[in-house]
Amino acid sequence: MVDKMRVEAFYLLHVSHAQPFAMAKLSRTAQVAPPSPIVSDSTPSPAVQPRIIWSGAVRGWVSILLLIHVTALFVGPWASPPPSSYLSQQVEKLYDPYLRITFLKDHGYRFFAPNPGASHLVRYELLDAAGNQIGAGRFPNLDIHWPRLLYHRHFMISESLNNVTSIPPQGPPPEAPAEARAGYQNAVRLRDAYLASVGRYLLEQNDAAQVKLFLVEHGIPHPLDVAAGMPLSDPSLYSERELGVYTRDGVEKKSSVPVMLTPPPVKAEEI
Repeated sequence: MVDKMRVEAFYLLHVSHAQPFAMAKLSRTAQVAPPSPIVSDSTPSPAVQPRIIWSGAVRGWVSILLLIHVTALFVGPWASPPPSSYLSQQVEKLYDPYLRITFLKDHGYRFFAPNPGASHLVRYELLDAAGNQIGAGRFPNLDIHWPRLLYHRHFMISESLNNVTSIPPQGPPPEAPAEARAGYQNAVRLRDAYLASVGRYLLEQNDAAQVKLFLVEHGIPHPLDVAAGMPLSDPSLYSERELGVYTRDGVEKKSSVPVMLTPPPVKAEEI
């Protein structure tokens, strides 16, 4: 009996002292040997991409070519179309061969600054065969022409209308050079064809017998007026002129195109 008690006491004493050492050993094992990731034999190793190293001369030539191209991108809209500064025209002469090869010349786009001009839109009144107004509209119109590219297309039509109709009502005198008189006649034919085409399109789209066209000009306020609180849509900034009345066959019912600007009869609208 005594021997049995001694054996149990020795066992308990041995276990109580051996357990902390065993736990410490396991802890050290976990710190020294972290679990290794499972690597599959089928996982492909990433391919090493070769690195292209350019020499200093190559980098220098590439930088020069980029500088020439970026400068050409700036010179194109800076110098054309006229009117443009004398400096921009001289720089354009240097870049002329490159601009023509890369198709960067005479695109008709340019910087609007520093002196942007007025904007234009077309207001129209739809009439029946007796001349009574049955509808109205304008273009470009932000409420209808969307996305922005569609608005821009209509905006270019109204701006072109301003260009082709901004010619004097009287042509060159008979004693003027033949080239001047021929140029004026060409401008008149372009104006009449443009107006007839726009009128015919509006009549077909709106199923009307006649349409009266007006060109509305939206001027830019003076910086001092803006500083004083004038909004960009102030009615005093708008004026309009009548372009004529057109039928479906493109016939203008007014023989002359007025050139004098008059205040718009309706509430001004922001372009």
